[in-house]
Amino acid sequence: MAWNILMVLVAWLISSLCRSWAQPPCPDWAAERATHEISALQQQMAKWDEAYFLQGSSPVSDEIYDQMAQRLKSWKQCFLTNSSSSNSALEPTSPRNTLSHPVAHTGLNKLENEAAVRDWLKGKESVWIQPKIDGVAVTLHYQHGRLKSMISRGDGLIGQDWTKASASISAIPKKIPDDEAYTVLQGELFLKVTDHQQKRDGGINARSKVAGAMRLKFLSSETANQLEIFIWGYPDGPAEMPQRLNKLARLGFPLAEQYTHAVTDVVDVEKWREYWYQQPLPFVTDGIVLHMAQQPASVLWRPSPPGWAAAWKYPLKSSVTEVKDVQFSIGRSGRINAVLLLEPVTVDDKRVSRVSLGSVMRWQQWDVQPHDQVSVVLAGQGTPHLEKVIWRSPERVIVNAPDRGKYHSLSCWHYAPGCEQQFIARVVWMAQSLGITGVGEAFWRELAQSGELSDLDDVLALTEHRLVSRGMGINRAQRLSAAIERIKLVPSGAWLRALGMPSTLADCGWEYTGCKLSVTQNKQYRQIWQDKEWLGLMERLRLQGVAAFNPFSVSDLAADSQTPVVPNGSAVPVDER
Repeated sequence: MAWNILMVLVAWLISSLCRSWAQPPCPDWAAERATHEISALQQQMAKWDEAYFLQGSSPVSDEIYDQMAQRLKSWKQCFLTNSSSSNSALEPTSPRNTLSHPVAHTGLNKLENEAAVRDWLKGKESVWIQPKIDGVAVTLHYQHGRLKSMISRGDGLIGQDWTKASASISAIPKKIPDDEAYTVLQGELFLKVTDHQQKRDGGINARSKVAGAMRLKFLSSETANQLEIFIWGYPDGPAEMPQRLNKLARLGFPLAEQYTHAVTDVVDVEKWREYWYQQPLPFVTDGIVLHMAQQPASVLWRPSPPGWAAAWKYPLKSSVTEVKDVQFSIGRSGRINAVLLLEPVTVDDKRVSRVSLGSVMRWQQWDVQPHDQVSVVLAGQGTPHLEKVIWRSPERVIVNAPDRGKYHSLSCWHYAPGCEQQFIARVVWMAQSLGITGVGEAFWRELAQSGELSDLDDVLALTEHRLVSRGMGINRAQRLSAAIERIKLVPSGAWLRALGMPSTLADCGWEYTGCKLSVTQNKQYRQIWQDKEWLGLMERLRLQGVAAFNPFSVSDLAADSQTPVVPNGSAVPVDER
């Protein structure tokens, strides 16, 4: 027995060292800023704690709260030499209503992935798995078989006295068939649900609902009947797990025996983890817990993660991360989209490092800036989506968006400072629309940056010889140059669409007369054919050999005309309405 205890303590020590090595990198902050950031987040956590524990409400989900608590802990460890090693910001306690735990609540170390689970299992014998139930941890303290107290976890050493509330919960035996001087059980007080599938239903804030119920001055019978308990800790209980589970069942706590299984390797662990993730269960779960059957005597337990138990949580449906920067992309039509660059984070097994917010107006509505903490989820087709701004940094870096008035459907026909993005987007759209394949955005951008692509019509000047001379393989150069020659024969409507003209207007082609357009479309058509950049492009394309533009000549346009001439000689009427 002594040897087993020694091995457990060694495993605990190694686990602690590994945790210290696995800490996320510390922010690059000066001491003053670190103090400011930690203080601000600590105040926010305190507000959430007050709402959660004292008012029974939940401003953020359990999942988000846990991640922010871990972030606060990490910052404290980075910058505060006297920071606590506790797992999270735990429940506030009132000195008037607290009790000391007869045995400390140890908490759980979190295993990040399959590899971490495999490492944790090495050298361990008699390992058992349970679902990690998402509820509120409590201690049940029995003396000579009678319930003396029920204590919330608190800080692991002292918690709230919930003994009075326990009297209303029928799932908690008031008397057990055990004559021991004292019996201590640790478990999870949870919300009973029907056919809950974790993968489908998520967390449903079950923990918050339990905590809120226990904070009520009066626990109604209806609420009490919704609560159940799962015992996962039996300090100083039977040494072997089967005997321990059997005795718990005899004491009136049968769930542990039903949901505890022996595992020998990571394959077994993955099997049960996936099974409980997808199967209907009577409780909400957020992962699995691995237990060694052998545990040290309870006098050695401490309010920190031990080496004899660990958790492997399910993929987060909503992950908190930091906004590193805000960037803006300008499309071919001049539309400006805001993109958040994120500290890489895993969401439901997918690595996410950026999320698009759409328009500048939508970004401004979100009011999100670098160093803010945001939650990210996966929308349809696995697309990252900004769920919520969780916390705004007290020292925000304000990013300004590009001038929206500078970009529109007739801007940036040339590769020039400030026009790089829109121009490249125009080239990409034109090439794709006209059937040029085998090259993408990176190719066109490289050409533009080297000075070989200043205008859209420069694409048509890319001969086989030029392509080979800049390093392209001869076969690929032949295919690309042949494709460029073919697009010179594409009809005018396809060309106009490829250049960004709306389809309804492009379908009119050169024949404006008889084309039915709305007032707005008529105005838009007129604006396009009054644009000197557009007209110049038409002329250059004609000179490059595009057959569709042969009827067109920019010389037909009078420099000061208010009614521009279209290629067939018809005047675009000016709408006077």
